[in-house]
Amino acid sequence: MRMKASATIEAAVACSVFFLSFFLVIRGVFYYHDKNILMGTAYEAAVVHSQKKRSPEACTIAEAEQSFEIAARKRMLLFSAVNLTIEETDQRLLYKGLHGKGE
Repeated sequence: MRMKASATIEAAVACSVFFLSFFLVIRGVFYYHDKNILMGTAYEAAVVHSQKKRSPEACTIAEAEQSFEIAARKRMLLFSAVNLTIEETDQRLLYKGLHGKGE
């Protein structure tokens, strides 16, 4: 009788290892998804900001940061807090996107 119960215990241990590794893989996929979304949204904000700079109606840095945060929050899966800092010089726009867990 004891030999039959050992298969159940082995299956429980094997299933828990399988599910743990499965959830770690899913969490890693969500992390890299959010990282790519953050980079893509920052690129999109940089392109829109640079195009609006050339037009007669000037785009402020605050408007670009706000549009970035709205677009990024809609698409993020794992991280809830996003932050964009824009440094502007004569010929260059530098965008830095940061993400985090808390509000």
